[in-house]
Parts: sequence; C-alpha cells; structure tokens
Amino acid sequence: MVGSRRRLRAVRPSLALVVARAALATGARADDSNEKAVCAEKYQSAQRLRAAGKLSLARTDLLRCAEQSCPAFVSTDCKTWLAQVETDLPTLVFAVLDPEGRDVPNAVIRVDGADVAHATDGLGHVVDPGERSIEVIAGDQRLTQRIVARLGEKSRRVELRLAGPVTPPANVTYAPGEPAPPPSPPPVPVLAYVLGGVGVAAIATGSILWGTGSSAAHTYNDDCASSVGCTAAQRTSVARQLVAGDLLWAAGLAAGAAAVVIILQPRTASTSAQVSVGTGGLVLSGSF
Repeated sequence: MVGSRRRLRAVRPSLALVVARAALATGARADDSNEKAVCAEKYQSAQRLRAAGKLSLARTDLLRCAEQSCPAFVSTDCKTWLAQVETDLPTLVFAVLDPEGRDVPNAVIRVDGADVAHATDGLGHVVDPGERSIEVIAGDQRLTQRIVARLGEKSRRVELRLAGPVTPPANVTYAPGEPAPPPSPPPVPVLAYVLGGVGVAAIATGSILWGTGSSAAHTYNDDCASSVGCTAAQRTSVARQLVAGDLLWAAGLAAGAAAVVIILQPRTASTSAQVSVGTGGLVLSGSF
C-alpha cells in the first residue's frame, strides 16, 4: 500500500509536465497557423498588386512574405518577385527652383496627393509607374505638374520651377510651443530718404546763406555808422540773404519732419507725395 502511494506521487509530476507540454505545443501550432495564414495572404496580395501596377504596395507585402518565418516555397517566390519589383520601380529626383534657377530647399512635394518625405534631399524617391500628379508647395507658391513614370526608370530628374519668389504665406501656423519667427521689418519708403536728403540740403544751404547774410549785416551796420555810409541796395541784399536762410531752414525742418512721419506711420497703404518749391519755400503734397 505504501509502495503504491509512492508510485502515485511519482506519477503526478509526470502527468503535469505532459499536460504543460501539450498546451505549449497547441499554442505553438496556433501561432504557426496564424503566421502561415499571414504569409499566404501577403503572397497572394503581392501578386494582385503587381498585376495592377501598384509596385510600391506590392513591395511592402513581398518584404513580409519573404521572411524566413514563412514556408520555404513562399519565402523563395517572394524574394524572387521582390528583386523584380525593385528593378521595375521608377525613382524620381525632385528639383524645386525659383525664377532665378536657385534651389528651394524644404519645399513640400506631393505625388498623387501623398506627401513625399524629405523630397528635396537630392535622392531618388520611389513612385509607381504610370501617370503621376506632382504638386509642390513652397511658401505662398504652388505648382502642379503631371508626368509619366516609366517602368524601370531610375533617378529621373523632375524640375519644378516656381513662377515667382518664395515668400511665407500670410496664414502660416506653427506647432504648439514652437516660437514664431520675428516678423521682418517693412521696408522704408524711398520718399522718406528723398525728404530726408532734401531737408539736410536745405538746412545746409540755409545755414550758409544765414552766415553770409549775418556777415553782410555787420558790414552794413559798420558802414552806416561810419563816414562811408550805407545804401538801400546794400540793405536789400542783406535782407534777402537772411530771409532766404530762414526759409531754407524752415523748409529743411519741415522735410525732415515729414520723413520721420512717413517712417513711423503704418505702411499698409501706398505712400505718395510731391515736393515743390513755392513762394513760401518747400511745399509737400500727396497722400501718406
């Protein structure tokens, strides 16, 4: 009786081990069955995609069914077809240029509506053979071009020349947390430079006239106080020089002030003005 109990205790671990091994074998067979089903599905879909000319999708399936985990005949066929698809797939090299022929890096390129990653890196990018729609987006510029990609054509250069200079679009958005670049200052209108130059020249000329007029005034006063005497013509000449100096000084200050106003004003509207010389000095007219 004791001996039979000992035998029962010895048998129980052996039965548990057999049950565990059977469960593991059942799970392994289930996993193997699932793997074979995936391999068979990719094997069949790759052939359909090749026949439809969708070589890039076919390559994805062939990479899967060519793995060593698939049955040997499936893996062998998929490797053979994969090599043929790699040979047949066309590749394009995109060149985005501005009107001057300079490269435009980081442009967005879409083929048949799908973005091409790193499209302007100068490398060949795979596309399916056939007619393809290529769209390029660079700043506020957009261009669409249609080409025919030929079977087995490698590193074909596709030049996309933009019609105008590339400027950032007004409605550009930035990712959360990404600081927007500082806005570039608007250009100073040419009119401001013109008025500033006119103001400086007027002040300089006025200073010269006022200086010569002051010197002539001292001479006039000395002559009048001496026995030499002074004349009305001499007085008129002195007065003209002093008045002309004052007017040019005033005109120069007005032109400088107008230049400052133009520089400081918001430049949303067009600025136009005319400068003329009138009886009272410089006359500034126009819209600001």
